[in-house]
Amino acid sequence: MNILDLLFRRNRQASRGALRGHRHEPPAIAQEMDAARVSSVLRSAEAGDMADFFSLARDIVSGHTHTLTEFGKRKLAVLSETQGFPANNPEDALESGMAKQIGGHLESLPGWMTAMVHLLDSTLLPVSVLQKVYKPSIRPEWRFEFADLIPVPYHLLDFTTGTLRIKDVGEDGAMLGTTHAPDAMRYVIHRGHLLTSCPDTWGGPMRSILFWWLFATQNRDWWARFLERFGAPFLEGTYDKNDDESRVLLERAFSAATRLFGIAVPDDASVKIHQANTSQGGDAFKQFSSYAHSQISLVIVGQDSAEGKAAGISGDGQAAAQENVRSDIRQFDAIMLAFTVRSQIITPLCQINGWTVEAPRVAWGGDDAEDLKTISEVIKALHECGIDLTDDAVDSYAKRLALPLQREAPAPPLATPPPAPGRITALAAPTPGQIVSQALDAGRATDAIAAGASDPFAAAMALTLEPLAAIVAESTSLADLEARLLRAIPTLDHGRAAAVAESALAASSANAAAAFREA
Repeated sequence: MNILDLLFRRNRQASRGALRGHRHEPPAIAQEMDAARVSSVLRSAEAGDMADFFSLARDIVSGHTHTLTEFGKRKLAVLSETQGFPANNPEDALESGMAKQIGGHLESLPGWMTAMVHLLDSTLLPVSVLQKVYKPSIRPEWRFEFADLIPVPYHLLDFTTGTLRIKDVGEDGAMLGTTHAPDAMRYVIHRGHLLTSCPDTWGGPMRSILFWWLFATQNRDWWARFLERFGAPFLEGTYDKNDDESRVLLERAFSAATRLFGIAVPDDASVKIHQANTSQGGDAFKQFSSYAHSQISLVIVGQDSAEGKAAGISGDGQAAAQENVRSDIRQFDAIMLAFTVRSQIITPLCQINGWTVEAPRVAWGGDDAEDLKTISEVIKALHECGIDLTDDAVDSYAKRLALPLQREAPAPPLATPPPAPGRITALAAPTPGQIVSQALDAGRATDAIAAGASDPFAAAMALTLEPLAAIVAESTSLADLEARLLRAIPTLDHGRAAAVAESALAASSANAAAAFREA
């Protein structure tokens, strides 16, 4: 049996186990949690037994509304962007074609989007693992392709040996007593957070959420107990201290009041009803719950909108500040995810097929609209100053924009049109380069005219008449001549363009006449 057959056989076995492994999810444990129990879960995880930690994290994400919503925002910021697989060298036809084939293959996988969602779990959890399942390919020049990318359930991750291993499962999906190492050809391991100094067993960013989640949920129980004890009105009765019979009757009436929703007392006794002041207690519980939720938001999405309002930031200022934070997190998540997909999914695919082309890049969206607008304005300003982007700069900008870009093809040189009917006679005159070089020095006919013309025009003609004479020859109207002169002489303003055009017409006519006379 060769290595590929062994790889496929192991992948089939593991994929069946991964699929059935979801049927054996550990039971929910969130309802058992208190401060001591959460601390116990963390201690066990640090020792390598992360079963309870992953179970609790699953319960929190799926059962706590605030955490579920904020975590969804974090993922959607990346997944809602346009995805692309651009070639590293777009001008290479082979590389571009292969990048297009690979991108189309990955996006056509039934579990592609689910796989990306699962990988983004590690922005909050310490790690997420995918299993790559291969199959023989019928595509031209392809040996093998992916059959699917399957998320590995978290309860199958084992850290008891100090490193990540995958628990083996039987045909029924039940976990066995053995484990195996996640080799690079079969598994994708993604860590999408910044806690590189902490081992996986510390729980990643989720560790900092556990107690805030506990406080937020326990706060509801505490509030219910408070209302149960102090929320209902209570009765106050008075009686003659020497009248024991009235006291006994009053006590019996109080006991029956909760069942009868009424009370009967003797004439010589009185009853007052006191309403508990729960507004202050309710505000305290609300503030505590809001604060716990804000801390969870800070961990997941990096911000809490309530803080901006409390600091007096509102309107566009608050929106801009929140968008800056969101943009930084989105770009980081996209970069980390793109690196993992390229290095652990696309590169092994190229290797198993024996391709020598460089693996295409992976991109989700690009810079936000404000950054792209700023960059475009800078490029436009540079172009107006006579500075254009190099090919490397165009490629860099294409990566940030997440769109293929190419330079505009240069316009072909304009041929000198034949004299049209009704064309100005001076514009139809031959240029000095065509006649004067054969007849006489053009300086004798142009120096005097140039000396009396506008300063920019005279300065230009003192050097050479050829460019301006060519402009005159190629112009089709006075307005066209004026526009061409403005482009040729940057220092010329609109107010003097007409005068320069008139001088240019006179110079062209004079040069032509002098040249013909001398000839």
